Amino acid sequence: MLIGKIERLCGSGRIVGWALDTHRPLQPMPVQVRDARHLLIASGLAHHYRDAPDPGAGWHEFRLLSCIEVAKLKRRKLSLWHADSGGRIARSRCIPMAPVSSVDGPADGPADRKDAEHFIDDPTTLDAPEQLTRLTDLFRRYQQQRGIETFVRCCYAYVLGRPADPAGLCDYALQLRTRALEPHEVLLSLMSSVEFRERRTRLPAPWCAAFPFK
Repeated sequence: MLIGKIERLCGSGRIVGWALDTHRPLQPMPVQVRDARHLLIASGLAHHYRDAPDPGAGWHEFRLLSCIEVAKLKRRKLSLWHADSGGRIARSRCIPMAPVSSVDGPADGPADRKDAEHFIDDPTTLDAPEQLTRLTDLFRRYQQQRGIETFVRCCYAYVLGRPADPAGLCDYALQLRTRALEPHEVLLSLMSSVEFRERRTRLPAPWCAAFPFK
């Protein structure tokens, strides 16, 4: 099922919202924004991380650059479409401009500079370890299908880029069996280690091919 929403227009020229296929939640969705005359306004992927208490939480946010000055879109009704299938995800409605005080403020001002900084990120990598907490069900399925030891070995390879040492493998496997740790807590523990901090690397986001827990 395709669900999503256009939420706001930003002074930086971005159209922000979220979209996902509930049957394939880790697959980035190609989306389009069109006006009431079906004129294409913006297109791109819904694959940025979104920390919100709604169905769009996770790697489902889009931040599309409008081909029209956003101030001219305030009175237009915009709709959201799936770019590949041509199916409509959200019906036409007028989209509000982001308030001046937010990071998505008007152009040519301090808020606009904050807006630009807000959008300079890499959707292919994790921004914070806490983002993995949204994937507990995925990790549990992987653990059930592949086994606890395989899951722990995969955690070491993903976070530290090396095989699990025997002591670490036994310790984490025991804590998972006794439910002293949740699967995502193994990853958070490894990410809090000095070894990981010294690697100075960013980890692939769940929708990337390099993410191993699929």
